[in-house]
Amino acid sequence: MILTVFCIWAMDLFMRRALKLAERGYTSPNPMVGAVLVKDGKILGEGYHKRAGMPHAEIEAINDAKRKGNEVRRSTLHVTLEPCCHYGRTPPCTDTIIREGIERVVVGIRDPNPKVNGKGIGILKDAGIEVIEKDYVECRRINEIYFKYTEEKMPFVLLKMAITLNGCYKTEERYISSPEALRYVHELRKRYDAVAVGANTLREDDPRLDVRLVDPEDRDPYKVVFVGDTASLPEDFKLLHDEKFIAVCQRDTRGLNAAEAKDLREGMKRLADIGVTSVMLEGGPTIAQSAIDDGLVDKCLFIISPKFAEGRHLYLNVDLKAHRVFKLGSDTVIEAHVHGHS
Repeated sequence: MILTVFCIWAMDLFMRRALKLAERGYTSPNPMVGAVLVKDGKILGEGYHKRAGMPHAEIEAINDAKRKGNEVRRSTLHVTLEPCCHYGRTPPCTDTIIREGIERVVVGIRDPNPKVNGKGIGILKDAGIEVIEKDYVECRRINEIYFKYTEEKMPFVLLKMAITLNGCYKTEERYISSPEALRYVHELRKRYDAVAVGANTLREDDPRLDVRLVDPEDRDPYKVVFVGDTASLPEDFKLLHDEKFIAVCQRDTRGLNAAEAKDLREGMKRLADIGVTSVMLEGGPTIAQSAIDDGLVDKCLFIISPKFAEGRHLYLNVDLKAHRVFKLGSDTVIEAHVHGHS
């Protein structure tokens, strides 16, 4: 009994380590995956999927173990997502796991991709490898973008808004948030395929929607503006000259880089069709409430500044389930899933 409890605790410990590793990757459109290779309670090697097209977490963990001179055979692999069993930009991980003589694989959650979804587990079992299949909420949550896009062919949408302590989303100041929170927002943008605003925000703020505070030259998202007719946009705005700008509109009378759609939902579907797996929605309450009413918003992030100011007050009708609350500089951040989307 004591040994059984210890084994369960140890498996959870190694899976938690694998989850922490997975967070380091910027893998869109692939999932974030971490892996830890263990024998006799000792970590032999560990790894994570860094970018799409690069080796998967399982291969990184095996290679790490070999670099350290550790024997891989008869070890246990803890991996946050079911190992792939098909050729993409990299070979199947199941082939390598079998070839290396790994004895046991602990899987955090099944891969919803129809090319995998249980097939990877089946191949490993057929090869005589013991597979312990889990269904950890944490393993799904770290890949909530991947799961939403894979299962529904729609982008995962994060609504982000900054407000003052008295509820103003627009004040005389350019930025409501602290420098630490601004940097965090840019880090979040780096993790999303697209950052989007409505036409009102573009006209008022002329934003850049980039990641210059954290990564000025590498992973820059698409910049999306939702607008009825592109004729209503300013003649010369910053995003107009960005190669990753997209106007999602009902009518494009300006000849811009546009995706025409009759409404917000169809616009999100058009983005999904070009491979946008996630959208970080910024802007004012009009587009925010429209996205909420259409059932498009999966998660909200509210950055609350500890100051009172005059300005426009935020009113949103949304049913939320709080996920976590944390501090960034002087600001308080509330992260919550929309009810039914967690």
